[in-house]
Amino acid sequence: MALERVGGNDPNLVLDLRIGDTRGLLELLDSGKVDAAIILRHGENRRSGERLFNERFSWFGSPDLKVGRSEPLPIAIQPEPCQVRELTVRALTRADIRWREAIVGGGAIAVGAAATAGLAIAAMARTAMPAGVIDVTQRFHLPPLPEREVVLHSNARTAASRQVLFTVARAIQTAAQPTAD
Repeated sequence: MALERVGGNDPNLVLDLRIGDTRGLLELLDSGKVDAAIILRHGENRRSGERLFNERFSWFGSPDLKVGRSEPLPIAIQPEPCQVRELTVRALTRADIRWREAIVGGGAIAVGAAATAGLAIAAMARTAMPAGVIDVTQRFHLPPLPEREVVLHSNARTAASRQVLFTVARAIQTAAQPTAD
């Protein structure tokens, strides 16, 4: 695990880990409130940063989820201005699929929980897929979702903080490698 590797390097290390939307994390980075941000690149103008890997997205839901043929698909989605929300809405609209907001959750954990509970389908990064869900793309005839780059932006100033970021980045890359099914 990434954090175990980092913690073993310096027992006095203090990590302030935050989860947030791409725009918010980049604002924190630009204001100097954080030393680094690992984000999904959604086509924003900022082309700098170190590409760590491409994140694959898919549609996930409970194996027990039932949706009638005439019903709109229940979707778990994050509120605006989330880029994954835009990706979800765009894909469903282009495929002319009827859907409804079943859950509007504040983050991937809330959206994943709704999918796990069988309340809705969620478009999620494959690396964020919670236990208990399956890929339901084919089952519900859903469109493929685009990949997004995962990028590290850093303002780390010391050799020690750059080394920690390097360790975290490599651990994330390793964890994100697809496994043989």
